[in-house]
Amino acid sequence: MDVILDLREKYSKVRKLLEEDFKKDPEEEPYRSKYKAKAILLEMKDIIVNKIDGMSNDNEQILPFKAMLPVIIYQVGLICVDTEEPAEGERQFKDCFDLIVDHLDPRFVLVSIHVRNQLGILWSQRSQPNEARSWLEGSETTYKDFKHLGKVPKHFHEHFEEESSDGDKELEMVHTLTKFYLAQVYGVLKDLLKSAVYCHETLRRQLVYNEYDSIDWALNSATLSQFFMERILFRQARHHLAAASYVLDIYEDSLKGMAGTQEEIDAKKEELRHRSSDVSRCWAKYGIFLLEHSKNSLSEPSEPPNPEKNGDLEKLWFDSLNLVEYENKITDTPVLLFEDARQVFLFTQKHLNSAKEYYSLENRASDHVQIVQDHSQLLRHLMAFEEDEIRQCKMLKKRIEILEVVLKELNPKYYLNVCRQLWFELGETYYDLMQLKFEKVKDAKDVPPPQVFKKINGLAESSTLNFNNFLDSVKDKKKEQLPETLPEDLVGPILIAHFYLGRLCYKYITQDKRKQIENTTRSYEAFKYIVEYCERNEKGREAIGEELNISKEMMSLLQIKITQF
Repeated sequence: MDVILDLREKYSKVRKLLEEDFKKDPEEEPYRSKYKAKAILLEMKDIIVNKIDGMSNDNEQILPFKAMLPVIIYQVGLICVDTEEPAEGERQFKDCFDLIVDHLDPRFVLVSIHVRNQLGILWSQRSQPNEARSWLEGSETTYKDFKHLGKVPKHFHEHFEEESSDGDKELEMVHTLTKFYLAQVYGVLKDLLKSAVYCHETLRRQLVYNEYDSIDWALNSATLSQFFMERILFRQARHHLAAASYVLDIYEDSLKGMAGTQEEIDAKKEELRHRSSDVSRCWAKYGIFLLEHSKNSLSEPSEPPNPEKNGDLEKLWFDSLNLVEYENKITDTPVLLFEDARQVFLFTQKHLNSAKEYYSLENRASDHVQIVQDHSQLLRHLMAFEEDEIRQCKMLKKRIEILEVVLKELNPKYYLNVCRQLWFELGETYYDLMQLKFEKVKDAKDVPPPQVFKKINGLAESSTLNFNNFLDSVKDKKKEQLPETLPEDLVGPILIAHFYLGRLCYKYITQDKRKQIENTTRSYEAFKYIVEYCERNEKGREAIGEELNISKEMMSLLQIKITQF
């Protein structure tokens, strides 16, 4: 039989085994088809090697066989990796690489890039990111150099099949994978800027060549937006979120005419609902961060983004998409006025409410609570732009309402960490509301009626109750005391809770001398706890900063007051 014909027949069997038959392999022999394919490939390798050995190097007919050999060995390497033999896979890949005569020859370029990518993956899996990067950068350089030549690459299959395959498309697809792998490697190397650039390039190329899963693409774009947001690149963050929403909307339209069983269609719709909620949460994070940044800029003007620091990040766009409709729904610049802040608030609140429809308290409590906490923070940041005290009070009351509603439904036995967060935030919010009322009384020309003082004290008691609930949750149940050394993640919150309690006791309004002494003493003890803990524990000093100095001053002041009593 003609050698070429024999190789073609064998290659056809290999493709069938790897592309079709493997799906029918029994559970007890999951790699049966792959092993059969590997055996045939090794037969092909022997045939090709014998053919090459029987020809002189100056024989033009030798080149097609020299181009076939690395392709065969590469595919053997892939099977080794797939069948959990990474060391043997690496050996095959290196043999393949060494057999490539000319990495920029159209007959070799695809296998050259593919095998470098696979070696990059192997080294990455071994936690050797620098070695992985070296191989992947080699893939990238080979692609660029070959594109510069303006030649058409030969697809793997064309070595063994008469029908031509699309080598150009395969070249672009494998280069997209190179970009994707480099994004992961640079992330591991903590070069987040380069990782972000490669992530964007991967997404952009997937759009251009229409090779992507809509759900995955949207999630990746939305996730990348958070990186831009944290670098104060709001325009890029908004752009990537808009792209995520656009792609999901197109996907939703495609489901209307989707073929398949009702069960399959319903499953896809449920997945879309789930991931649309995740994108909504990313939009919400954007709105919250934008308001917080705007609020902070009112008191401390921030520096504009540094082009040198951000490198090419400011040039990352999806030019193939028209996203104006999506982008115009929210600003990409810090806001100064309440009305502008309110527009950001309303847009963000809409996405939070949308996310809550999927992440319900009944079915997904932890996520639901996080969304409620985000809503509370959104109101908190909006309040910085509101000058009217009555509306400020309404915002604080709204925060209290949404936090208490969810807290009542949670059992601390199962959601202790979440309850701690809610107790602490409620303590802060009640304190802020009390402080607003307290300042209003201080500024009043006339003596307020008794019910005003009662209201202030009621708010102080509610704040105290929540902070005490938080502290009690950390105490030893038998000793009813906080541990000598606080849990590392709770040092700051526990000390700050004492700081609030010290202030709350001090501000409690009463004419009763006995209660005045009692409150002053409790205030003193709260500040004393902070000072003494920080004196014996460096972690405490690192956790609170300026509050420590204020606590020392308050101790001295309160000591004098107690003596006077």
